[in-house]
Amino acid sequence: MLNKRNQCVQNGFFIKKFQISSFVDYDWKDRIEKHSCIHHFGSNFPQIHYQINELDNTLIQRIPHIKKIEFKCQPYAVKKSVFDEFCLAVDCLRKSSLVHGDILMKNIVYNGREFVLLDFEPSLKIKNTSNKEVLKVTYPWIHVDDLKVRNISSKTDILCLNALELYLFDKSKYYNFRANQMRKLQIQNLLSQSNINSLPIIPNINLDY
Repeated sequence: MLNKRNQCVQNGFFIKKFQISSFVDYDWKDRIEKHSCIHHFGSNFPQIHYQINELDNTLIQRIPHIKKIEFKCQPYAVKKSVFDEFCLAVDCLRKSSLVHGDILMKNIVYNGREFVLLDFEPSLKIKNTSNKEVLKVTYPWIHVDDLKVRNISSKTDILCLNALELYLFDKSKYYNFRANQMRKLQIQNLLSQSNINSLPIIPNINLDY
């Protein structure tokens, strides 16, 4: 599994190293091929480079390091324009059958002109240290339908965009939305007769963006 020892900033690039043996998705090679071309969709997406190291069976991901500009202090009109353009860009991913799975502010950088979406995962399913399959999303931002079938789809990306809009423009509605989403997952959890700690996702105890 990826941890802080497997990522760093070096020579102007943000570098991540993944253990290929942990990937569960059968189509991860197809996904990284699409990721390598994702910058052609526009400047909301970085140019991603991948390299397979056969010696230690790892996949190295290199993304240009982007200087972050504070977004929350921008005028409302700028925020709205940036967000609307970002939604159109993400829709291009959906139309190309690409799923990010974790479109949250922690994975978005404002560069002074637009949002740039980062943290593309080569596999949305991995095996943890207990050899159990888990989904790479941030709790509670997974669509309940995806949770049912244990597969991340564009439904989760749309859910994240809805949450992101509320987070940026209406915090009170955001917290209500988050609470409702948590209840949906808890109900599904009860229906599947498992406890909240065994949900097939990677939880994040910091529920805010």
